Amino acid sequence: MPNWNFQLWLAQEFPISYEEVVDRRTSLTLFAHDLTYFMKIHGYTMDSRWNTGVFAVARWIYKIHCDTSTRCPKILHRNYEEDRDQYLDTVTDSALAEFLRLWNHMPDFDYDTKNGRLLWDELQDMLWSYVDLEESTQGMQVVSWFDESDSDSDGGNGKVDVYIQDSAAGWHSSRN
Repeated sequence: MPNWNFQLWLAQEFPISYEEVVDRRTSLTLFAHDLTYFMKIHGYTMDSRWNTGVFAVARWIYKIHCDTSTRCPKILHRNYEEDRDQYLDTVTDSALAEFLRLWNHMPDFDYDTKNGRLLWDELQDMLWSYVDLEESTQGMQVVSWFDESDSDSDGGNGKVDVYIQDSAAGWHSSRN
């Protein structure tokens, strides 16, 4: 692992045109802001660890540069298969690729580099780690599907379990 200094790494400058140079801290701030907006328009709110996203994104990309094997934080939200499927159906690979193409001119996001490819490949998992399903439109949608499913399976009133009623009537007994 290279011996990086996080603050020096953030201060590193890159040309973005013939006349303009930007430091990594500035570019990551803009990227995190745009990424937060991208998630919002796709129906996802980020959790409290995300805050503005700047530190979360910077730390994640820094770990890519340092070749750290564990880059994404622990998932702290509800993690049902239905939630993950909804997320992958909404925040698709193609939507993320389209978003990242807008940033491809910056060295950290250049798909033609090793670190850029890792970033492109892992962005979806990193974002999944930070979503707040309880506050997100998409997360609430999945919960509503569960609620609809529960009410369909218990006779429609949401309070009675049909299996328990049948058991009480002797239908599921092994003595029959």
